[in-house]
Amino acid sequence: MLETLGDIVAIARLFDWEDNMTTKWKSLLALLPTCLVVLGLHVFKNAVLTLLLYHVLIVATLGFSRKVSTCRGIWKGWSTPYGLNLIIVASSVGLLLYVLQPVILKDGLDFRQALLGLGLGDHNWLPFALYFSIVHPVLEEMFWRVCLDLERPVPLADDICFALYHVFVLSFFVRAYWLAIIFCMLVATSYVLKAVYKRCNGLLVPALSHATTDVSIAIAASMMRRV
Repeated sequence: MLETLGDIVAIARLFDWEDNMTTKWKSLLALLPTCLVVLGLHVFKNAVLTLLLYHVLIVATLGFSRKVSTCRGIWKGWSTPYGLNLIIVASSVGLLLYVLQPVILKDGLDFRQALLGLGLGDHNWLPFALYFSIVHPVLEEMFWRVCLDLERPVPLADDICFALYHVFVLSFFVRAYWLAIIFCMLVATSYVLKAVYKRCNGLLVPALSHATTDVSIAIAASMMRRV
């Protein structure tokens, strides 16, 4: 009986978040969003399903890692210099996307039809855009900034994984060489948001700037699908 209990304790220790999760399970979790995007978008062709699967992963991770209390810091950590500068930059992302779409988007791409091919039409575009702009950035910041921190032993590992899943999303719309440029920009963005989170000791600035980015992208996408 004691040996059995000992085995159970030993197995439980394998799932200790702050110990083995750092190098083993966190690495797997960092790659799962890419796997879910490939499954949801490239196999099932459904953007709503993909986003929901991703968010189920995030919520499950928050519960399993017992980081929910830490994530209450979403309302903490405001810094005017960091906050205003990041929000100003973030608000320009959608505008740049809209202005540069002839250069960035694939030749002959019908943006509206591309969205329809992923299950996003007039019937669900607005609720999807609102959910993407409000709920999604908050959950992402909790997942990537709080739950995952893979700076040790591999610098930028979590930032690279964050950028990687976006590439598989954007591959439906963006030219190949632009994917490489955007990938590098997203790695840098993730690194900056992580640094700001640690510097400000809270998620408020990263979450607001992330939400501002997503709002600007949703507005640009709404305009592009009407063209």
